[in-house]
Amino acid sequence: MYLTGGGGSVGNIKVILHGSGSLLKNDRLVRTVGSVGRLGSRSAPLHGGSPRGQLLSAHHHCEMWTRQQTELMCYGAQFSPWDGTSLAVASAEHFGIIGKGGQCVYDLSAQPVALRPRVTRRTPDGVFDCCWSERDPGIVLSACGDGSLRLWDVVRPEVSEPLAVFSGHSAEVYGVAWNLVHKSSFASASWDHSVRVWDPESPQPIRALMGHTGCVYASEWACGPWGADLIASASADRSVNIWDVRNPTPRASLSIKAHSHEVLSCDWNKYLPMTLATGSVDRLVRVWDIRKVASGPLVTLESHEFAVRKVKWSPHTPNLLLSAGYDMNVILWDWMLPNALLNKFEHHSEFVIGLDWNLFVEGQVVSCGWDQGVFVWNINSQPPPPSPAPSSRPVAATFGFKT
Repeated sequence: MYLTGGGGSVGNIKVILHGSGSLLKNDRLVRTVGSVGRLGSRSAPLHGGSPRGQLLSAHHHCEMWTRQQTELMCYGAQFSPWDGTSLAVASAEHFGIIGKGGQCVYDLSAQPVALRPRVTRRTPDGVFDCCWSERDPGIVLSACGDGSLRLWDVVRPEVSEPLAVFSGHSAEVYGVAWNLVHKSSFASASWDHSVRVWDPESPQPIRALMGHTGCVYASEWACGPWGADLIASASADRSVNIWDVRNPTPRASLSIKAHSHEVLSCDWNKYLPMTLATGSVDRLVRVWDIRKVASGPLVTLESHEFAVRKVKWSPHTPNLLLSAGYDMNVILWDWMLPNALLNKFEHHSEFVIGLDWNLFVEGQVVSCGWDQGVFVWNINSQPPPPSPAPSSRPVAATFGFKT
């Protein structure tokens, strides 16, 4: 791996980082990392009804944090929407370039806060994202690098094979989301430039949504009754598309030219209708009202030094937003304030890829990344300390990033 103007090497993979911040898209590593931008300097419940369990106070899990070391590099994490004590983590070998993957599930204890491995399901290729079923509390869905989606029983240890394997994409599946309202469908985002909608009872997609001209990194269902049939998708073509699955044609209802570089993530606000956050290689986080796109973003948030890999709205308040990026930081924003940056968490030692909020414990969040660390902590308490220095040269240093 080589960096123009300097850098190191890992294996035989060659990557060129252009001065513009875009990478050549000629292998999985480039798409896995995405283009990397750099600065010159440094409670309405989620599901629209009452939660399935009782909302716990911010102090239920004490003012503590925990870190779980994983076998593989982490790509995604999601707390269970059924309880506050189950966590699914997507992971891959060798930074997701080659090798196998794993779908892990952890049990989260309260006092002290700790993660205990429950099951790990092995996959022939990397797992790039995961989500919990909205129909069964014991089922998790994995988005895989071989173009498949795999449905797992994560309650019975003896059931090690997938309950179902869904095929339909012709390239890596990078994002997956279950419909939070209808609960009878899920959507997937793929590097084959498409978003596909699935019925868990059918091995083939029921809809193929075409229109992006680049890799699709994320697809997210709107979460209120006002948008139960809407999907937002984030793409390398610098746009976010809004799809209404009731439309008989596979064309997007709206295409937003959201950023000047690849859009890596999007998420719907849980309280404000038609409000969307996006994160991009241009290092920016933006908030949009999709009814007023012509007026530009409602706000642009700038503090990340490299690409923004994940954005996630709080399920407990409309104003709080988390973002994570390749600068190894997690940032907490109050987008309604003039000085929106509330806190910057610097506990990771590699790219931060996965991010989520616990629906049942106010303020509790999880982040994970290429340092093989899964961190759970509360934004209202003392943050986790920095990760210990890796024993080998970190991949971030190979790209010339801060370490």
